[in-house]
Amino acid sequence: FKTIDGGNVWVAKNKGLEELMPAKLNLSNIKYVSLTIDPQNPEIIYAGSGERRGQIYKSVNGGDYWVKLTGKRENIYPEGWWIKETNWPGGAGYFANCLLVDPTNSKRIYSAGRSGIWRSDDGGVTWRAKVEGREATCLHQITFDPKRPDIVFVGASDWVFLQSGERGKTFERSLKGIGNWDEKEDKNIWEKYRMKNGLCFAIDPRHETSTVYLGGDATEINSGTIFKSTNGGK
Repeated sequence: FKTIDGGNVWVAKNKGLEELMPAKLNLSNIKYVSLTIDPQNPEIIYAGSGERRGQIYKSVNGGDYWVKLTGKRENIYPEGWWIKETNWPGGAGYFANCLLVDPTNSKRIYSAGRSGIWRSDDGGVTWRAKVEGREATCLHQITFDPKRPDIVFVGASDWVFLQSGERGKTFERSLKGIGNWDEKEDKNIWEKYRMKNGLCFAIDPRHETSTVYLGGDATEINSGTIFKSTNGGK
């Protein structure tokens, strides 16, 4: 949807997206999970989908019409990586969770999702995996502690969250209070919350050790919990 009056009136902008509409596929879980606008040309917009069809689309007229960028398998280059074809951009197992246009080069677009980071250097025509040095994990958000910028929090699928005290050189995780599958003392917490994915952080820097909030979802559908740490995530 698009609004040109600050949110008072919204207009649907779905032309070109019909193949992913729930009515046609008889599915209710098609989701558009990312959207980004070219900072040099606001008429150019990219949208990414997840759930069943992980496609990336482009509009050059402010959303009036969309063109699929990831429909041709010959334009996807995994560069020898181990990800299966279903998890390439455009595959049934791909999630285009995050899209970004390079502010200095509008032809360069990044997509981060279920199978790592992909990059296009030609406005979305071809895509190449850029995953050397990365392990296979799904990241949702990266947040710095505003008072201590060497502290980095990363929300992740399956691992819930990772924390670094060295600006990302090394990472660890402490799930005490959230539930740790490896510690008997936290078994009851795990059984209660079944926290699985860390989705987002909010940090209150007013205290000497920042207060950290973590929002995430659990293993059951429509479930989730917000956790609070008063000792910087320990």
